Amino acid sequence: MKRKREKGAILPFLAISLPVLIAGLGLVIDNGAMYELKRRAQTASDAAALAGAHEIDRANPAGIVNAAIYDAKQNGFQVDAATDSFVTVNNPPKAGRYKGDAAFVEVIVEERAPLFFMSAFMEEGYVVRARSVAGARPDNHCVYTMDPDSRDAFNVSGTADVEFVDCGVAVNSSDAGGARTNGGGKVKAKRFDVVGDYTGDGFDPQPHTAQPPMSDPLQDIEAPEITACDYNKTVIKGVATLHPGVYCDGLKFSANAEATLNPGTYIINGGGLVVSAGAEAVGTEVTFYITAESGHRYDAITINGGGYFEVSAPKSGALKGMLIFEDRNLKNVGEHKFNGGGDMLLEGAIYTPNADVKIAGNFGAAAQKIMLVVNKLDISGNPKFASTDTGALPIEVLIPRIVE
Repeated sequence: MKRKREKGAILPFLAISLPVLIAGLGLVIDNGAMYELKRRAQTASDAAALAGAHEIDRANPAGIVNAAIYDAKQNGFQVDAATDSFVTVNNPPKAGRYKGDAAFVEVIVEERAPLFFMSAFMEEGYVVRARSVAGARPDNHCVYTMDPDSRDAFNVSGTADVEFVDCGVAVNSSDAGGARTNGGGKVKAKRFDVVGDYTGDGFDPQPHTAQPPMSDPLQDIEAPEITACDYNKTVIKGVATLHPGVYCDGLKFSANAEATLNPGTYIINGGGLVVSAGAEAVGTEVTFYITAESGHRYDAITINGGGYFEVSAPKSGALKGMLIFEDRNLKNVGEHKFNGGGDMLLEGAIYTPNADVKIAGNFGAAAQKIMLVVNKLDISGNPKFASTDTGALPIEVLIPRIVE
């Protein structure tokens, strides 16, 4: 009889503790659901704010709200009073550091978290709220590879040891190996942003993957007008001073050349630009425009090692900051080659959006102050790069970013 009384004593304890245990379990489950909703809401508000900021960057204020609402919906959130779900878009933001600044957009996503177990104790769930602010901010990339889907769109190979001192690399390829290091190649930058993914362990720091693609930052720079030929099949030998103009069917600096380039635009209509080993070419406030109009055969740029090539872009005017500018209308073009081994000092933008660029060898101790916008980039040497001064760039590159 004693043992039966002991068993019966458990029942009152269970009657008291079981509801508490069930309530505790329900609280854990419902809180987990709430935190998951919070995570999804934050993702949606970030995406919506960035979508709105892209419209600001495109100078399309009428599209800000629709773009933000669309991206919020794509992430599972939309205005629905029946479920207490709301998406609010404010341009300019109504609170925070950027309050009243029309260059930024604020998105607030709110939704009532559903109650599962806790509905027995509460009539309404918690309201989950996520807030994001985005706007176009100055970019700090000095390399953009524009190919949208190729493998090895950015490739560092061999014994290359590359450093981008104070700037980053943006790789637009969506391929799983869009960015690659191999064969012991190493590359260091402030940041790597890759639309797809990367292979190799030579990146410092590790790239950010699944990034949104970046538009061509120099797409609005107008090309110079092509006029009649001023020079034909030009080969520079010995000491010479060059003048701006239209160089048809090539501009070549031979091994014994000692050339000074006067400021201005050098339009190379077919034939390419070649700097031979042993040549010396120096110029400031210079732009090389590469094209191939009807009747003139296209050829690429070849800068050979062992020479001295020191050129810088204009600091003002329509082609401000443009050192090398290739005709956007050229398709299926060759690979431009910059081979180190001697002294090379470049300052300005190298813009070949439809052509690949290969950089090999060593360029000397000085950092190349360039902005590269190319189709694909392959580096097998040990060059060092630094960003150009903001005032020397063709434009101030802005990209939408989350700021709050």
